[in-house]
Amino acid sequence: EMEEAWGAPVSVTGTPHTNTGSSNPLLNTASSTFRNLASLSPMRSATVLSTVKAPAPAPPPPTQTTLAFAQATSHMVNSEDISGTLALQGQIHQRLTSSSETLMSFNEFSAALYKGLGPNFENHTQTLINMKKDLENIFRRIRNLTDRIGDMVPE
Repeated sequence: EMEEAWGAPVSVTGTPHTNTGSSNPLLNTASSTFRNLASLSPMRSATVLSTVKAPAPAPPPPTQTTLAFAQATSHMVNSEDISGTLALQGQIHQRLTSSSETLMSFNEFSAALYKGLGPNFENHTQTLINMKKDLENIFRRIRNLTDRIGDMVPE
């Protein structure tokens, strides 16, 4: 039921995940996401890994007490609401995954562009700094000449 509401979970790289043996699609998606981080390019994986924490250890298998509690509270929850919530979460997950991949692609593009244009920008900046120094020197000389001429020629 969860798989149908979510559709096929997709990992960071866009490939369907493989079942890890867990019946929980959230755990399957999370574990496949971390497994697929290793297949990313070094720059991309460094960026992703700097913001993603290591996966939490798998939860222990349910005990009899847990199963009894789940059965006792299952009649309190409307299954249509759960299905709707799961479907909405699936849509949000797909949008966020798509947005994340788009941002990663843009970041890679920006890094490559900066790598090519960075030295040019630094050269232009240095040229502007030198020009400013030259202009300050010229204006200082003009002020000195104006002061000298003013001293020589009274008004």
